[in-house]
Amino acid sequence: MKNSIAVILRKLRKFIKLLRSNLMLVRHYRLAGKSDEQFSFIYIGWDKKLCYYWLKRFSENYIIKPKKRIIASSSILNYLDRNKDNIDLVITETTNKAISDKYPFGFMLPRWMEMELDIESSLKTTAIKKIIRIIRKYSLEYEIRDGIEALDLFYHRMYKSQIIKRHGESAFVADYNYFLNKFTSQECKLFFLILKNEPVAGTFIEKTGGSYRLTASGIKDGSSKIFKMGATIALRYFILHYFYEKGINKLMVGSSMPVITDGVTEHRMHLGAKPYLKDLEGRSKYYFIPMNTKSSTLNILKSNPLFYLSDNGLNIALFISAEDFDSKDGFFKFYNRVSTSKIQMIKVFYFDNCEKIIQWINEENITNTEFISYESQLK
Repeated sequence: MKNSIAVILRKLRKFIKLLRSNLMLVRHYRLAGKSDEQFSFIYIGWDKKLCYYWLKRFSENYIIKPKKRIIASSSILNYLDRNKDNIDLVITETTNKAISDKYPFGFMLPRWMEMELDIESSLKTTAIKKIIRIIRKYSLEYEIRDGIEALDLFYHRMYKSQIIKRHGESAFVADYNYFLNKFTSQECKLFFLILKNEPVAGTFIEKTGGSYRLTASGIKDGSSKIFKMGATIALRYFILHYFYEKGINKLMVGSSMPVITDGVTEHRMHLGAKPYLKDLEGRSKYYFIPMNTKSSTLNILKSNPLFYLSDNGLNIALFISAEDFDSKDGFFKFYNRVSTSKIQMIKVFYFDNCEKIIQWINEENITNTEFISYESQLK
């Protein structure tokens, strides 16, 4: 009986997978700005978490008004053609070659992007001095604990509670057994930040091959007070120092979104983390396709510099208006904030006359930066 049920379940999962590969859910959002500015956003695919992520980035400036429908994946191009005048931005999970042929200005983004930290370099950054001041101010310490009680404390009171508090109904929480299986079968470590003899934050670290990876973190009961105190970055410092003393100089710091101004991605880059390129090709991908030159579209693009994939590897796309930068110093403050190594090229898509910025780049002899007229790419 159990075997027959298992067979039925396998067939059902296979059928659902086949159905989803032939039918795509289309979510059409019309976003209203504060000054009657409209922004129309289409999300094509089944990944609720990814859709919610982008809506959160857009909803800082817009009110969301959703519509939903389902179309066959083979009709996506026809659907976009029929509605192109009413769509400002498309995000679609498909990596169908026909999409890139029709919309060559689309950017292929990795669903997640692993980041790798050079520990020695990170411990020398100016940010570390601030973290050490936080540790001294609150007399913070750390402990490495094992046993099921430690795992339960981390999973239920820190990891799970923080994710639910932050994301609510859209939260994706890994199953307890996911951590339990790793904790009991691999060389894993549970680090806890200690405040007044009590654990207030935790990080789950697993060993994968010859590397260690920060798999998940959390703050006790999702406390915003503990977070604002600097608990997350303080625990990160203790972890870096621990592995440095063990003679380990590389640490995988977890998956990040390919949006440079995303809070997690930007924080990791600030600490010195860089894209880990070895597994990018095998990761799931999706298209990010701007459709026009409306001011609302340009504002969204300027707020979201991207890591994207092309035939020559990983690149950065920056979207700028020259009028946003009054001085050379102001431009390079932005440029240095969003640039990193381990990439092939930084492509700067400009919306107006950018001669002064091109001159600034040339004066500094920066060679891996290309300037492209945004409007010319849409023709």
